[in-house]
Amino acid sequence: MKYIYTFFSVLIILSTVTMAFRWMQLPPEACNNTLFTYGIIADCQYCDCTNGTFGYSIPKLQEAVDTFNARKVSHTLHLGDFIQQNFSSYDSVAPVYSSLDSAHYYTLGNHEFDVMPEEKPMIISRLGMSDYYYDFTKYNWRFIVLESTELAFYSEEAHPEKVAERDAMWAQISGQPNSRPNSGGMSQEQLIWLDNTLTDAESKGQKAVLFSHHPVWPINFAAVWNSQDVIDIIESHNNVVAYMNGHNHAGDYAIKNGVHYVTFQAMVLTPDENSFSLVEVFRDRLEVNGYGRQDDFTLPFSSDNQAPQDILLDNSTIDELLPTGTLVGNLDALDADYADYTEIQFVTGAGDEHNLYFYIQNNQLFTNASLDANDGPFSIRLQAMDCSGATFEKNFSITVNSTCVTMDFYVYMEGVYSTVTQRMNTHLNLTRRLLPGQTPASALATPTPVGQPYAQPPWDYDGNEGINFGDNDYPTNVVDWVLVSLRTSTSPDSEVAKFAGLLSRDGHIDLLGNCLRLSEGESYYIVVEHRNHLPVMSHIPIEVSNRSLNYDFRTQNSYNTQASFGSKEVQPNIWAMYGGNVLTNADDFGYQINGDDKILWFEENGTFDQYTPSDINLDGDINGADKSIWVENNGISSGVPR
Repeated sequence: MKYIYTFFSVLIILSTVTMAFRWMQLPPEACNNTLFTYGIIADCQYCDCTNGTFGYSIPKLQEAVDTFNARKVSHTLHLGDFIQQNFSSYDSVAPVYSSLDSAHYYTLGNHEFDVMPEEKPMIISRLGMSDYYYDFTKYNWRFIVLESTELAFYSEEAHPEKVAERDAMWAQISGQPNSRPNSGGMSQEQLIWLDNTLTDAESKGQKAVLFSHHPVWPINFAAVWNSQDVIDIIESHNNVVAYMNGHNHAGDYAIKNGVHYVTFQAMVLTPDENSFSLVEVFRDRLEVNGYGRQDDFTLPFSSDNQAPQDILLDNSTIDELLPTGTLVGNLDALDADYADYTEIQFVTGAGDEHNLYFYIQNNQLFTNASLDANDGPFSIRLQAMDCSGATFEKNFSITVNSTCVTMDFYVYMEGVYSTVTQRMNTHLNLTRRLLPGQTPASALATPTPVGQPYAQPPWDYDGNEGINFGDNDYPTNVVDWVLVSLRTSTSPDSEVAKFAGLLSRDGHIDLLGNCLRLSEGESYYIVVEHRNHLPVMSHIPIEVSNRSLNYDFRTQNSYNTQASFGSKEVQPNIWAMYGGNVLTNADDFGYQINGDDKILWFEENGTFDQYTPSDINLDGDINGADKSIWVENNGISSGVPR
């Protein structure tokens, strides 16, 4: 390949050497990757006519199309003179060009207008062009297509409103090297548009490449009539990389004030040798790869480096206990240098406490462990490094959502239920202050030991709920402690979880933040036990839905059999646990109310300010009111399997 080394090339080479130790921190191939590739064809100049020379272009064009499709170019431009003459020639050559798999564009050449006068205004419509001159953006590069045939004698029928401006320009350039009738000029309107378009591209950090049929530099016989006006606009901006054109079939190259001016050889020039090009775009240069007669060029451009400006993570919240390798979110680095490769990696520093819990692959953040919500939030520190070694660092907090199932259970207990208020009383809590850990209202009372009350037989539940509870830890609406368990079947052997909770006046059970992770769609029987009431179990297994498990014992009878009982209907359609199950050390505990329970009540009758099962109505005073509840329920047995 042929290379053109310029002052800019030397600067880039020196910069690379100076920064070599920093470049090696990134994959060298990544910093030198092709960003995208586009195709260039000049002067296909096909003709459906007797002159065989111009008929050779169809197979040449097909070769170029096949090459571009194989290379998957982002787009292709034809730089004018698509036909030699005759409007009908488009019907033969346009379908070949249109068989490109990617976008394809045209500039207009003087031969486009070698058609009948009435056909000239129809050219851009026939080619599917949006306008005579236009621009488009690919990968944050601005491609600007100019019309150098706008002010010309051969295009008068397409631009009748420009005739006076054309004549004035022609008179002005008379005698100049480029005063050729097969060239043309660009109107002031087009030049203003060019200036505005380049200004807009600059504001967006875009490099620009200009395309036209006629050259503007060097100013010679083939150049645009007002080439200097075009060059002045180009040089008033700092983002123009190259001006590319056709027309001069032999091709040409020049550089002026850092802008490359490339004239591509004509496809039609020789009958047996083709000419077209692939242009590879890199972060600091364009590589023109010529096919056939077309020369190769390296077109370096200035690429003052800016450090990355930000790191973005599109998601920073995941559920807990997911497997290692779970995707957290996609990472991206904001860098004003579009063509820069930026690597995102972990870095030590403030906020790096949990870096080891994650890894990065293909700019995606993954978990490196199964994360527990109780260990979060997780703090990581990331660094974005560009090809020049410039860096930006940022901390991220990864939130891990608890996947605990929300459990809302309600139950009434007969011993404390009031048919007047349709609520339960809170005497143990507010009046006597006898709940575990409270300071009794009476100085003569003995405090109840701290912690949930089901650690003793026959429950032997070892949960630490209430272990640090004091006076201020009990809400005013609390009635007493209950024990809640879940079973996958009615059998006690199928129990999967058990919690102690606080029962409120309205029947709601507060499970004190205990986390239970259950799978969606699974079903469980809910069992509630109390110190002196018969246990109850949901009448059917309850399904986990939307991470929630809900059951209300107050509104229906609980699980029972033909030989046993469930709940007691204390008012029409209001159900409660049977009171009077006092005995805690016999085989029938929790399942039958009988004389054994009365015996224990009898032994404690007349005592008060004690947290004891004999206090069936939970008012802190063991007396005849408690016995009345037992008498009413004597002989009742629970249907909950034990």
